[in-house]
Amino acid sequence: MTEGFPVDIIEAATQNQYTRYIAELILSSDKVAERRKLPWDYKTLVEFGEEDFIFHGDTFWAFEYETSSKKPDTQGWHKGAIKEMNDYVWRSVIYEDDGVQFYIRNADGSYREAGAEDRSYDLIHQIAADAGFDTLKYYAPPSWWTDLHVGHANYEAYNLVFSETPGTRDPRYPWFKQEKAAIVRRETERRLSVPVKSIAVREPIVSISDRGLELPPSNAQRAKGMLMELATEVQDRFWGEKFDPDDRGTWSSQEVILLWIKERQLGISDANAKAVEKVACPVERGIK
Repeated sequence: MTEGFPVDIIEAATQNQYTRYIAELILSSDKVAERRKLPWDYKTLVEFGEEDFIFHGDTFWAFEYETSSKKPDTQGWHKGAIKEMNDYVWRSVIYEDDGVQFYIRNADGSYREAGAEDRSYDLIHQIAADAGFDTLKYYAPPSWWTDLHVGHANYEAYNLVFSETPGTRDPRYPWFKQEKAAIVRRETERRLSVPVKSIAVREPIVSISDRGLELPPSNAQRAKGMLMELATEVQDRFWGEKFDPDDRGTWSSQEVILLWIKERQLGISDANAKAVEKVACPVERGIK
């Protein structure tokens, strides 16, 4: 992960309390890669984020972008790296509405689903309500990164469920989100063979026939419209009011956005995903 960047600068950063964590994580890329290969039942949010950071990070933070060449950013590299690492952890949190569940490890080593009575679980909802996840940057893992876990059965169920949901501005969107979450929970229950907390599903706000939800037939025009809706969602989620074009620390990384697009619209081609990201992006990433 450090190819083309002076390793001695990262090694020196391990002596600073503000850069120690991210520097040690980058230097331990090989160990994180080996950990990712191991079978797992539960992982902490920080483990999940670290693995995504190492495997999917685009390392834009490591270089100064210029018109003719890119040089190592030996001064501010850690700010971009921390921002990207935070983005990967937040990415796990924001999918709770789609059925992703969080778990707490009990004293006896067993796991249970987290709830409002758990301090860390309650905290992430306060952050979401009060400030938003994109406003905070942690230079070292806070307690809730290690308290909260992702379950393998639930995560696989989440990845299994394909949903061609409408855009956030469509009145059907809330119902679709809740339906998807309910399906993910039922699949999680099946995989675990134990009951999970039920989820209340509101009555649909669109007409449903006996055969299911009636949607317009697929065609090229609809596909084009869906891509534009997706670009609008990307702008709303990643380039909101906290975005400052003059502060790269507020820029969401291209890799994180592309991953979100591919999870949001399963089956989308790489070319279309990149086109959506490019249309939605309000900055020229290659210009310093």
